[in-house]
Amino acid sequence: MLGSIFRVDSEPREKNGIWKIKLTLCSDHEQDVKSIFDHLQNESSQCELNLLAFGNVLHDMGKFDQAKSYYDQCLDILPSNDDLGKAYCYYLLGLIATEKDDNKSALNWFEKSLNIRSYILQPSDPSIADTFNAMARVYYNEENYGRALKLYNAMCYTNLGLVCTAQQNYSDALKYHDEASQIRHKHLPKHHFRFGTSYHNKGEVHQHSARISDEDVNTEADKFEILAIEKSPASSGVEQKNKIN
Repeated sequence: MLGSIFRVDSEPREKNGIWKIKLTLCSDHEQDVKSIFDHLQNESSQCELNLLAFGNVLHDMGKFDQAKSYYDQCLDILPSNDDLGKAYCYYLLGLIATEKDDNKSALNWFEKSLNIRSYILQPSDPSIADTFNAMARVYYNEENYGRALKLYNAMCYTNLGLVCTAQQNYSDALKYHDEASQIRHKHLPKHHFRFGTSYHNKGEVHQHSARISDEDVNTEADKFEILAIEKSPASSGVEQKNKIN
C-alpha cells in the first residue's frame, strides 16, 4: 500500500486525549485526487512508484540514509530506456546529498539529472528550473553566493525572455536571452549544452520577428549541441534529438 493516498473522513478527539482518525483509501479514478495520482506518475516516469513514494516519506521524516536506499533500489529496477525516471532519481539523490551537506555529491547528482532533462525536455519545463534551483541552493550552502545568484539569474532571464517572446515583445526578449547567455559563458564550460539553448531561444525571437529563416534559427544552436553531445556524460545513455527545442 506504499504510495497510496487516503482521505481523512473524521478525526474525533477522545476524552483521554487520544485522536481517533478515520481514513478512506482513495481510488485513482476519484476526481478530487486524480490530479495527485497523475502528477506522481508523471514525475516518476515508469519507475516503481511505491519505492519513490516511501523514499520521499522517509526523506520528509529526516531519515536520509533510508530514503537513499529506496532511491537506489528504484534506479536498479528502472528499464534501461527510462531516462526521465533516472533523471528524477538522480535529482532525489542530489536532494539527499544536499541535506547531508555532501555538496560535491549533490552537484554531481544534479548535473547528471540536468544533462538528461535538458536533452529530452523543453527548456521551459519546470523540472529543469527545479534542478537549477537545487544547484543554486548547494552553492548557497557553500557560501558561494555569487555563483548561486548567477544560476538563479540565468534561469530568471531565460524565462523572462520566453514570456516576452510569447507577448511579441521581441526587443526585451533578446535582451533577456543575451543576459542569460552572458551569465552562462562566465560560469559554464566552453561547449556546455545550455549555450545551444541560448542560441536557439534568440533564434526563435528573430524568427518570430521575421528577421531570419527557419534554417538559420538552428544553425548556431546545432553547432553547440553537437559539441555538447560529444562531451556530455549523458550522451551514451540518452536518445539525442536533432534540434534543441
